[in-house]
Amino acid sequence: MAVPTGDTVLYSSNIVPPSWIHVFKGTESTSLRSQAAAIAYMFPHLIYNMMGIRIHLRPFTACNRRIKLETQLQSVHVPPHFIPLTNDECEEVVVVCDGGFDHKIPHTPPQNKVSVAIVCFQFVPSTHASHFDLIADQVKVSSWKVLKLHKDLFAPSLPRRHTMGLSMFQTGGCCRPFTLIPRQAAIDVLPKKGVQQLYNSLHHILSSQRALSRGHSKTIFGDRNKRIMCKSLGVRPERTARGVLDFDAWAKNIPNIHWRNIMRMVRRAELLFESFAADEVIQHIRAAKDAVRFKTMHAPVDGSSTSIPPAKYFGAIAFGCNVFLRCHCDEDFTLSMCHILLDGEDCYKLDDEIVVYFCFPTLGVAIPMRPGDFLLFNSTIPHCISSRCNEANNIISVTMYLKTMVVGGNDNSIELNDSQQMLSSKYRDMICLKPS
Repeated sequence: MAVPTGDTVLYSSNIVPPSWIHVFKGTESTSLRSQAAAIAYMFPHLIYNMMGIRIHLRPFTACNRRIKLETQLQSVHVPPHFIPLTNDECEEVVVVCDGGFDHKIPHTPPQNKVSVAIVCFQFVPSTHASHFDLIADQVKVSSWKVLKLHKDLFAPSLPRRHTMGLSMFQTGGCCRPFTLIPRQAAIDVLPKKGVQQLYNSLHHILSSQRALSRGHSKTIFGDRNKRIMCKSLGVRPERTARGVLDFDAWAKNIPNIHWRNIMRMVRRAELLFESFAADEVIQHIRAAKDAVRFKTMHAPVDGSSTSIPPAKYFGAIAFGCNVFLRCHCDEDFTLSMCHILLDGEDCYKLDDEIVVYFCFPTLGVAIPMRPGDFLLFNSTIPHCISSRCNEANNIISVTMYLKTMVVGGNDNSIELNDSQQMLSSKYRDMICLKPS
């Protein structure tokens, strides 16, 4: 078979940029590197380290993976009477999800000075009073709009077979917005016992560090009269300088045992990523990593942590205890992964109870999640984690992600190499941007 030329395009029928990533449109070198990485999988022969790959086998591997996913994932079809929110509605108002089984959202807003609306999704009707009105006082919210589950949001039943997951199939070459990993596959990658150690490691960090500060568009909420416990860990762009930090200074003081537990969790998630992401998604991130040597999450290198393997794809994790978020979008470069942990359980069972929902208001769907579940999702779609279902439970939700700014390098003083320049030029031609 002939070797592809520089003009040969793989996945040529797909959307550019790919529908599951965020790409910068500027002409600075950071933006151009993100553009080059975005389409590197379409031109693998332009990347030095990929010259030896068997490009002609890609259609076969893609077909085999498509058949596997279609047989292991149950498609979610939202009934037409569920009317999803629009993207504009999610941007203009504060949208949160109430997954509580033992409380409900009040229909009358608290009296505050700031005119901000909150849209809440109620999953189970109840007569108990809610703490949401008091939370609204704390964040200066003036009004509420309650959307009930059976009227506005669709929460699909979990598959009866534990070897089946949930997903939503999209037409037109778009990536699936989410994939709930089959329960059996999720349980198989977890340790037979000792999951509590991971929960304890994350909780130790949350308890000993100041809470993460986020912008208004990504507001974090927690329990009434309790400190909000949330944090991010991993590589991140410098805020006041060029480049990408390996980790914050405080992370160097995290004991080695906690780093080991966390990195094992990330690698387990990446195994499921490789098993259940579409072939195009996997080829995309692998080619991007060859085209642009971006950093991934790793433990501090010293004599005791050299044996802890780094992450292959994800750059960082964000995690919180008993928190729920405003509906938002992220500027990420590949699919993200959400993982749920429950305090007090050292191993998870196939038939555990639902503890939280992961919601996509613009799709009109809320995905139920149990302890130990993994959800692969497109973070460029408006999304949020709900409040926990049972207030007696303590849960930690973990999201693993890779920021586009990390891929770009966050340093405009670094020049592009020849292959990056060629790829960025092709990208700008494809989407009709002005030449750099």
